Amino acid sequence: MIKGDILNITKTILILILFIVCDTYSQQFDSPATIGAASQGGFTDKFCYNATAAGGFYSQIAFSGPFGAGNQFKLELSRPDGSFPPVNSASATYLDTKTFTSTPGVFSFTIPAGTGSNTYRLRVVSTNPVITSPSSAIFFPIYYMPFNQPFTINGGVSIANICGSANLSIDNPPPASPLAFPSLKYIWTKNGITIPGQTGTSLLVNSAGIYRCEIDYGYCSTASSPTKSQNVTVNIVTGGSIFTVTSSAGNDICASTSTTLKTDPGYSYQWYYASTAGASPTIIPAATNNTYTPPLPTKAGFYSVQVGQGTCSSTSAAFELRTTDFAINLDANTKVLPNSNIIAEGSTKTITVTASPNSPNYSYEWYLDGVLLPQTTNVLTTDKAGLYKVKVKETAGCLGMKQLDFRIKFGIVSTKIPNTISPNGDEINDTWTIPQEYNSPDVEVSIINSVTGEVWKKTNYQNEWPTDKLEVKSVNPIYYYLITKNGEEISKGTITIIK
Repeated sequence: MIKGDILNITKTILILILFIVCDTYSQQFDSPATIGAASQGGFTDKFCYNATAAGGFYSQIAFSGPFGAGNQFKLELSRPDGSFPPVNSASATYLDTKTFTSTPGVFSFTIPAGTGSNTYRLRVVSTNPVITSPSSAIFFPIYYMPFNQPFTINGGVSIANICGSANLSIDNPPPASPLAFPSLKYIWTKNGITIPGQTGTSLLVNSAGIYRCEIDYGYCSTASSPTKSQNVTVNIVTGGSIFTVTSSAGNDICASTSTTLKTDPGYSYQWYYASTAGASPTIIPAATNNTYTPPLPTKAGFYSVQVGQGTCSSTSAAFELRTTDFAINLDANTKVLPNSNIIAEGSTKTITVTASPNSPNYSYEWYLDGVLLPQTTNVLTTDKAGLYKVKVKETAGCLGMKQLDFRIKFGIVSTKIPNTISPNGDEINDTWTIPQEYNSPDVEVSIINSVTGEVWKKTNYQNEWPTDKLEVKSVNPIYYYLITKNGEEISKGTITIIK
């Protein structure tokens, strides 16, 4: 009886052990694959992507169960409001795709352009089998930040004196401004407090305070973010304010010295220039800040600025800027470029340069075809053709420099061109015959009458003028000739008609 009971108990234990083993085996191979919710995995609680800097982000998942061959895990980004499109739809946004062999799996990714919201979620979709993880438990602030540097408002000026009202606007100077990205939105503050509903690129102000503009990158905008303008202190003033102009280098400067003209802060600015005290001021294009630096060489004259203050404006008194400068000229018989000086081969030409005001404090440099010549006075005598230049430098005072360029060519001088003809039909000197060098297609000959003007013109002249009979009365008539080559004068003079 006891042996039978022991046998029965043993059989029962074996059956229980087999059931447990089979159940465990079934659970091991029949449990469904699962994917946990995507998380930041301790890496970050927000994704703020600066498009101009390198770097990426990470998210991780835990998963279990059997996944088929070639299975891939795809990290999906939600719509800005945290909702997702249908699984594997064409509108789905996948940040990364990985094949994981152990859990947890870590994704790496960057942020797509145009992404910007505080309420994104993440989820993971597998491909074999096709299953979807729960959405991330929290919302993620995710921002693509195309502009990530400071910018200015109010022309970079930190004070604005306004009467009535005026707009503070984001500036658009080269090389960079957030205005290059029209989709950006902004936060405007007054005395450190956000102004509700103001998200555009300008703000109408009509009360005193300290104003600032920031790019709205949601939770990616922090106290240390660079994407802010300077503070602008707005003062409300009465109309008719008086503005003055000052010069960083004073009233009297060298033409080669730079100076910055400046006026008191207002709101908008337009600078004007007049050459003399009585001349009408003219607008200086693009001079619209509260400072203006004239280009070099600095031009003497009278500078003024009209300062807008919102609904009123005032114009400063003219500021006289005087420059110490000098001028140089070549002698009257020397032509500067683009005209050329013609000399006969073998002859010489003397060129004199004069500097004014007259002073001993000048030095002279002469160049032929870029090569410095030994001559160091204001007079040069040469028998060579080529491209010349003379540099005159002040050796005291402003130490300025002036330069003139001129060319010397070998050609036919007017002494070889006859200045009389006698068209009387005796076949001697009946036509105006000039040297053969002038008889070419690129040379034009003009004959001019002092009373009626031009009477004859021809290129490739063949010594045929006059083609008509010229009437000679008691006084021998005089004509003028002009010879040009490729549009450049090479000779001119008179022709007297004799009986």
